[in-house]
Amino acid sequence: MQIGQWEILARLLIGAMMGGVIGFEREAHGRPAGFRTHLLVCLSAVLLMVISHNHYKLAPPNPIFGKVDTGRIVSGAVTGIGFLGAGVIIKMRGTIYGLTTAACIWIVFAIGLAVGSGLYVPAVATFMLTFLTLWTLRIAERKIPKVMYRRIEITADDVLAEEQLRAIIDTFGHVTGIDYEKDNQTRSVIYSVSVALKHDTPLRRLLKELSELGGAKNVRIGLTF
Repeated sequence: MQIGQWEILARLLIGAMMGGVIGFEREAHGRPAGFRTHLLVCLSAVLLMVISHNHYKLAPPNPIFGKVDTGRIVSGAVTGIGFLGAGVIIKMRGTIYGLTTAACIWIVFAIGLAVGSGLYVPAVATFMLTFLTLWTLRIAERKIPKVMYRRIEITADDVLAEEQLRAIIDTFGHVTGIDYEKDNQTRSVIYSVSVALKHDTPLRRLLKELSELGGAKNVRIGLTF
């Protein structure tokens, strides 16, 4: 059954509204893909699904060439959305940003496909769940205890006591691994310590305590990669 022109217009408007609202939330939090991007992604998904549904009416297939799979229109678009989502994911100094925004682009595309198919109830339910997830769970996420991972490099003499080193770190978190390197010329040992620290750990205080270890020459705290 071919979809009427007014029905198509209604679906496009509904898709644009839902995508725009989710995009507004991303825009309000300063994310790279915001209002316009999400609106256009959802709108394109609606249109592609409408084209897919109306394909046989607009261009009836020739029996000589066999049956045409209209699902390929949408499947090709899904692949393209994967590349678009990957474009907003950024890795900077050991931290990954943009995963939630990439997921939002994926979900608004799925909402658009649902609207374009006439599945209004699942589309609205998904839209509401997505919006509630972005707004309400953000508050709960702030209250979840977090861990930050750091790498500590200590250049020291052989007299440095590893037990004291571990004891200091254990007051702020715990050691996840230690690598050793010895310089025979200077007779120094380099400790590369991977640690998991509490999110509110005062790094300057940790640096000060490690620097006061007997035998420690140089201490550096950096991000893990």
